[in-house]
Amino acid sequence: MFAVLGAVLGQWVKRSGLGVSAGYSIFFFLVYWVFLISGEDLADRGRVVPWLSMWAPNLVFAALGIALVWRERRGQVVLPVDRIRRALARRREEETEEE
Repeated sequence: MFAVLGAVLGQWVKRSGLGVSAGYSIFFFLVYWVFLISGEDLADRGRVVPWLSMWAPNLVFAALGIALVWRERRGQVVLPVDRIRRALARRREEETEEE
């Protein structure tokens, strides 16, 4: 599951530096860890079946990885980084003009 996600994330940040790659890795690990701990807590309280609560993060991340690989193979933009950067730059320009 992490290998599939890592392959797609590696394609996203291949032009970026080590810091961006490490940031993505830490972010996805922390989200996974929060899901895992939350599932364990739900299982301890008896709200969810224990096997499902422990496997749910793996299933969610595997589905996310497969969906991202599928989008990448079709040539669709997975994360529109260029559009996000342009929007942020425009917003900064607007804020500086208002001041």
